[in-house]
Amino acid sequence: MGSFVQAGQVQIIVTDPAHLHVETTDLSERDVVNVKAGQAVTVTLKALNQQVKGKVTAVSSLADTLGGDVVYKAFIQLDELPEGALPGMTVTVQFAAD
Repeated sequence: MGSFVQAGQVQIIVTDPAHLHVETTDLSERDVVNVKAGQAVTVTLKALNQQVKGKVTAVSSLADTLGGDVVYKAFIQLDELPEGALPGMTVTVQFAAD
């Protein structure tokens, strides 16, 4: 029963449903240069078919790879939390042009 855990391995993530945020995982290296903290965004929650406004709070300076492409994370705070929104839901993000 059970399994062994490696040092530094995440075992549990605690979230506050009242303060959910969006974390992108596929911001391309071409697009990341145009995304800045404070930038307005429109987030569409696919499961709820609802759009919500928000703003970028931070952009990671550490690259990751996704399918062989270099990608970055952007962190987004929503202006309001739609009823029924849950951690892990799929969203699309549209960044406003500066």
